[in-house]
Amino acid sequence: MKFNYDKAKGAFWGVVCGDMLGVPLEFLHPLEREPVTTPRGGGPHNQPLGTWSDDSSLTLCLADSLCNGYDPVDIGHKFLQWKEHALWTSHDFVFDIGMTTRRALEKIKAGYPPHLSGSADEDSNGNGSLMRIIPAALYFHGESIKDFLEKIHTISALTHGHPRSLVACGIYCLLVRELIHDQDIDTAWSNTVMTVQSYYDHAPFKKEIDATFAPLLSGNLFTQNHATLRATGYVVDTLNTAVFRLLMHSHAATPWQDARGITVEPNLASTILGCVNHGGDPDTVGAVGGGLAGAAYGYDHIPDSWLQVIVRRADIASLVDVFLEKI
Repeated sequence: MKFNYDKAKGAFWGVVCGDMLGVPLEFLHPLEREPVTTPRGGGPHNQPLGTWSDDSSLTLCLADSLCNGYDPVDIGHKFLQWKEHALWTSHDFVFDIGMTTRRALEKIKAGYPPHLSGSADEDSNGNGSLMRIIPAALYFHGESIKDFLEKIHTISALTHGHPRSLVACGIYCLLVRELIHDQDIDTAWSNTVMTVQSYYDHAPFKKEIDATFAPLLSGNLFTQNHATLRATGYVVDTLNTAVFRLLMHSHAATPWQDARGITVEPNLASTILGCVNHGGDPDTVGAVGGGLAGAAYGYDHIPDSWLQVIVRRADIASLVDVFLEKI
């Protein structure tokens, strides 16, 4: 399988850029905020320009651990170091953490094994494992589908262990895998759907495929007006919006006018901005959509004006370079 280094690098940086662009909008209703077109500071967290949040922090923690090989115990401890000691934070403190993730890390601290730390109840299907999973998609890209997805599921289950979250991470990572293997967006999505429907054709996953993810996998989602999509912290909403934005922008051969009368070009930047400005949970939807956009278009398509302002850019670049050498 052909591996595109630039797209793998783009996937990583796309997460950080989408997160950074969304941080100033978090918790604000779409009608209460000016749409983001360039990086900005401030917002409810009152963070400086270029700040990224827990989405990027836990992504970086996962990559940091995988640089030394695959060890779920070590991954869990890296996540705990983030919570307890601000490992891989923008400004040496944690200013955002999801409740499900917090509970899981408290279990890890108490000595629970990784496969028992994440909540597996239906009410624990936030987007906290989806937002940080992309290093696993890159690291295991050359493995069989079975081994690939089993490891994706294990890493998700450190914090989010319900089958719905496992499937969401699986769909996302399979799409990333197709994209970094240099498939065009439509082919990558078509291949992903076929693999998902084949692999998850058994309990406890089949129920989720037949019900929860049916609109996404059937294509019905993409016949709707994008305004009907909800970009909340629910893992299904986040995944639906990110995939919708990627496919919507890939299908647009020419620029178009959005609801505000702004001309939108079909490219990486417009895909990420579409995710961030959709509403709901902008930093995480931006991070998840940013990972897809980066994997689709590549690092060289990320605006330099975004990259220049990212806090700790040199530290991230060093980690990304080491990580990509390992795969």
